[in-house]
Amino acid sequence: MLTLLRYISLKNNHLHVIMFALLSSALVGCSTTTKIQYLEPAEIDEVSLLKKIAVNDFKKDSVGLAGKIETKLSQKKFNNQPYFTVVSRQNLDLILSEQKRQYSGLTNEQNNVELGELIGAQAFISGKINSKSYADNRYTEERIRCVDEKCKKIQTYRVQCKKRNIQLSANIKIVNIETSKVVYTETYQQSSDWRACTDNGKTLPNPSNVWQNQANNIARQFVEKIS
Repeated sequence: MLTLLRYISLKNNHLHVIMFALLSSALVGCSTTTKIQYLEPAEIDEVSLLKKIAVNDFKKDSVGLAGKIETKLSQKKFNNQPYFTVVSRQNLDLILSEQKRQYSGLTNEQNNVELGELIGAQAFISGKINSKSYADNRYTEERIRCVDEKCKKIQTYRVQCKKRNIQLSANIKIVNIETSKVVYTETYQQSSDWRACTDNGKTLPNPSNVWQNQANNIARQFVEKIS
């Protein structure tokens, strides 16, 4: 009798396991996936509140960094909607020219509020290219080659090589138009190295092309940081 009861108990437990497995499978089969789009919070709290932005001309901007930043800001989307409202550079240049602004674009708080109302912006982005440079350094590398056909003997030799370092440095700042307060300022630096030797057929890149890529990287990093 005891053996029979144990058998019935084990059988019932087995049925419970099967029912639980079937229920779990049904729930999994009916589950839906919801895609939620979100943005990481901006690293600078005060900047995150400024969504209407004007990009001023940058000093010594031979790489077009100001334009690249303006483009990245305009392309920033959230839920398929523009994340920033970017004031037209053409309108900004016209107003600044008429107001005879200096590089900072700011004089006193009253004028800043007035200018902000005129151009419909809450903040100015301005900056300058601190430096762009490249340097070539020559050196040699060791190679190994076979002396005979069966390579029983080897020989070491050296080849001429060149290393090229290309750098770009820029400072970017954001000014709250209403308060005249600099709410963000940072220096961005890009540095890249390339090597080419006489036996590998490689060529070193044109510095101008690299500076353009580096400026794009700086613009991308900046917009990501304030978004």
